Amino acid sequence: ACEALDSARAVTSMPTERARRLSDRVFGTLSDQRIAAFAKVLDAYTLHNGSITHAARELFIHKNTMQNRLNTIATATGYNPRRLTDYRTLALAFTLHDYLAFIEADR
Repeated sequence: ACEALDSARAVTSMPTERARRLSDRVFGTLSDQRIAAFAKVLDAYTLHNGSITHAARELFIHKNTMQNRLNTIATATGYNPRRLTDYRTLALAFTLHDYLAFIEADR
């Protein structure tokens, strides 16, 4: 719980323009719909600590399909969720994307 609070503080204290630059660097011109689909895959992968089999079960897909979706994220963003350094960047970019959508909807 403390980790989530620290992450929330970090995201909300980041200047909006900096958050947008990082999000844009990772997602480029991907549509919000495609980003949302990728987020579901990464969320399942995260929930199951990187277990392809368990994440696939969570999404009701075959494990090969799960691997293909992770590969698609890597190809589309340039960040491979299976590499820890890339995973952290992707996770932050998804969080920032959601946060930016939230603050823009509030305007």
